[in-house]
This record gives sequence, structure tokens and C-alpha cells, in this order.
Amino acid sequence: MAEQPPGAPDADPVAALLAAAPTPRRSRLPWYLGAGAVVAVAAIVAVVILGRAELPDYDDDTRAEFLAACTADGGAAVEPVCVCIYDELVAEVPYDRFALLDEQLRATAAELPEGLPLEVPDDIQAIIDGCVARVGPTA
Repeated sequence: MAEQPPGAPDADPVAALLAAAPTPRRSRLPWYLGAGAVVAVAAIVAVVILGRAELPDYDDDTRAEFLAACTADGGAAVEPVCVCIYDELVAEVPYDRFALLDEQLRATAAELPEGLPLEVPDDIQAIIDGCVARVGPTA
């Protein structure tokens, strides 16, 4: 125990022991970092859950619109090929890309002289060609 200066009141021995004891180190993050991490994780989970619920996706309306446009010139004879193309698009192409391509192709078609074919990306053309080859000469 340390010597007290002359005339100083007697120190409390328990307080002196506590003051001399090493202070325990906390291994946890400061509370605001821990709370921030929890808030960030909760926000990410909410965006993923809510985002999935609000993102458009292939549905019955999309299918009906696609088939109507696809069969507009060829009628019932091309419907099996159009169904094949749609099913392959659903399986292979994320909806957001499908929607973007649809928008781009509609804009391009509006500017093209009648009778000129649309240029589509190679992967989409491969889907079309594959369905034409599989379903047959009805297209």
C-alpha cells in the first residue's frame, strides 16, 4: 500500500484495493457499432424481402401479351413455337432483362420500315432458333 502524506485522512482500504486492481477489458464492440451492425443487417433483410415482393416478374399477363404479339402475324400455326420461346425466356432470362429488351425492341420496331426484321441479342436469337428447330416447321 502506498504511503499517505502526513496529515491526510486514512484512506478506505477497500477503495484502495479496488483502485489498484486491474480494470477488466471489454472484448465487445462499442455499443454504437454493434447497434449499427444490427440496423444494417435488418435493413438489408427488409430490402431483400420487400424488394422481392415488389419486383415484377413473369406472370399470366406477361405470357398473354407475349403470345398475342408473337402470334399476331402467324396465328395459331406459330403458337407452339411462341409458347416454346416464352417458356425458354422464363427459364433463361431474368425478368428485368426481358422487360428492358421488350422496351428496346418496341422502340426499335416503331422506327424500322415495315418488313425489316428486328435484331435481337445472340442469346435470345439462340432461344428462338432452338424453339423453331424443336417444335417444327409450323413457324
